[in-house]
Amino acid sequence: MKDRWLLPAGIAEILPDEAAYLETLRRRLLDLYASWGYELVIPPMVEYLESLLVDRGDALDLQTFKLTDQLSGRLMGVCADMTPQVARIDAHHLKRDVPTRLCYLGTVLHTRPNNFAGSRSPLQVGAELYGYEGIARLGFENGLIIPICFIQNNCQQALQRPPIFFHKQTPIFPRFLFKLGIT
Repeated sequence: MKDRWLLPAGIAEILPDEAAYLETLRRRLLDLYASWGYELVIPPMVEYLESLLVDRGDALDLQTFKLTDQLSGRLMGVCADMTPQVARIDAHHLKRDVPTRLCYLGTVLHTRPNNFAGSRSPLQVGAELYGYEGIARLGFENGLIIPICFIQNNCQQALQRPPIFFHKQTPIFPRFLFKLGIT
């Protein structure tokens, strides 16, 4: 008889020790974002596909699990990236005339892992700044950098100034890690 307790490839359970550690990091990170003026939003796990994928391109479409809503017969998608959902929340629900800072943290689901032996249900965290002409985005996924000083238990450095905005592809990113002694 086959083992009925197997999980799909790229899907993992988080056991008590790691879950406690991740919860501590989650709470500290959300408190840090709150200290910078970011408000927490929690996008839905599923929504209608046409709103979930609006102007998002093929990559997100390929990463999105699709299912049929048994109530309406419409096609729905399971969230593969919270960023467009947070933008929708800002544009269609909040509609503020001043810059809006929103943060989010939760599990998303991908049809395929982003890298070899990677997770198909990564934890995504991000902070978005809407309605401001300057740098507008700070977002991370599992294995990427959540403010380094924060993870290394050096929150004093993080709390003394607003976050450094960068993307992992940015040329200054490797120099930033090197200066912090992370290789």
